[in-house]
Amino acid sequence: HWSWLLAGLPEPQGLASYAAHLRWAYALGPQGGALLAQALARADAARPARLDRAMGGRTHPLDRVRQALGEGRFGTEWPLAH
Repeated sequence: HWSWLLAGLPEPQGLASYAAHLRWAYALGPQGGALLAQALARADAARPARLDRAMGGRTHPLDRVRQALGEGRFGTEWPLAH
């Protein structure tokens, strides 16, 4: 795995980074173990600080995906296909 190359870099914040790390976690699946935990931690770090305020009390779809993955609920395909 090439994740060690990114380990020392500061985590950029933004929806694109947040989504990318959630996709990585989803791809790892429930058997991802430590890599899954790392992907979820990176997703949390990439989550924009202003997102809650911007959503005005509503839950962002990526936050629902994050919650599901954290609870070990993985579907058969990425839930936010565009």
